Amino acid sequence: MAEQHCWTEDDDLVAFYLSRHGTRFLGMGEATIAKALSERPLPDGGRPVDMPVSSLLKRIQNFNYLDGKPHGLSNFAPNKSGPIYEQYKNATIFELRPMVIQVLGLPIRAGVERSFKEFCDRFSSPQREHGERS
Repeated sequence: MAEQHCWTEDDDLVAFYLSRHGTRFLGMGEATIAKALSERPLPDGGRPVDMPVSSLLKRIQNFNYLDGKPHGLSNFAPNKSGPIYEQYKNATIFELRPMVIQVLGLPIRAGVERSFKEFCDRFSSPQREHGERS
């Protein structure tokens, strides 16, 4: 049997973020993300094993299931994905994105940052917090 990627809490955090927010404000696709996660050193010092993109996509679907979204996969790891879901289920994109960028350790293009800043300016304005329209 071939070696499998050893999922870490950081990997699950990234998969959770992708289940909620996709790749739009990261400026990279799932293949690049899976490769970046595959290259991270393991907490026990072991040799990392490549994460297939399909594995990342299934983990995202596990979090979709936990969120009650259609087409989620119910075979999530309750001792791994479960605690990550519980810890971050109420977190916003503004809280999660910086953590995911740090985990990935990849540069974010200026255009993606600009787009995210515009998103933040639009959706975190004081008028929105009080239910007013701009």
